[in-house]
Amino acid sequence: DRDFYYEINLEEVSPVLLQYVRGERKQKMEAAEWLIYLDYNTIKSMFDPIIERILRMMHVQIENTSGVDNDTEKRKIDIIFLVGGFSESVYLQNRIREEFPGYNISVPTNPIAAISRGAAIYGLGFSEMDALGMNGQFFIIDSRVLKYNYGIKVWKADEGFTFKRLATRGVEVKINEEFSVRVRPSHPFQSTGIFEIYYTQSFSAKTCEEVGMKLLGKLKIDWSEDKHVMNRPTTFKLAFGRMEIKATAKNEINGQTYETSFDLIDE
Repeated sequence: DRDFYYEINLEEVSPVLLQYVRGERKQKMEAAEWLIYLDYNTIKSMFDPIIERILRMMHVQIENTSGVDNDTEKRKIDIIFLVGGFSESVYLQNRIREEFPGYNISVPTNPIAAISRGAAIYGLGFSEMDALGMNGQFFIIDSRVLKYNYGIKVWKADEGFTFKRLATRGVEVKINEEFSVRVRPSHPFQSTGIFEIYYTQSFSAKTCEEVGMKLLGKLKIDWSEDKHVMNRPTTFKLAFGRMEIKATAKNEINGQTYETSFDLIDE
């Protein structure tokens, strides 16, 4: 509603705040009789930075989810589900629909409960495997011996791009066991980061261009919010699930986490 207008009297709504207002701001508020006027543009300016951040993260996550799977084909995304309390915002929904016109944007009836319900359904899915005729075999796999070395491409000032091995061929790993490395941007103006994940049977591989080296996939992250900071530590992790390989990257400054998954190589 572009004609929205609201008036707040701080003396009535939150008198405790008055003692913290000093100097020139206090003089201005006293002249205005402690009244704050909120219109459409004012409210919009409060939410736009958050929504822009959400849209940016959605672009990155869609790119990650639609990435190449084992060098074969792209996965197509048709529907985006919005969950959580903020997804009830009509303004947010409209901005997302404007930003992603080619997708079906769906909001559940109760988006807050959708998160916990989804987690419960996911858990029940495992308990119902026997009903599907799997006879508990799904749970027999609790570890595997890796047939490949897994790692990422990293930049070293004295060597250039090299292969950083995270998980080693021949090692027995538990289901969802994580292998991690801490990295940071190569230069202070870097606004995005792309992790290229490779696998190879060679123990002596030094670069990602060597014979036998194969690209598993990529994971993109957004560093634009903190691009003025050179030291932006990010933790990258690989985990081997029952049916997939999961890659995650967490920005240690703002806590943002990006993830994607790939089909499990013939392990």
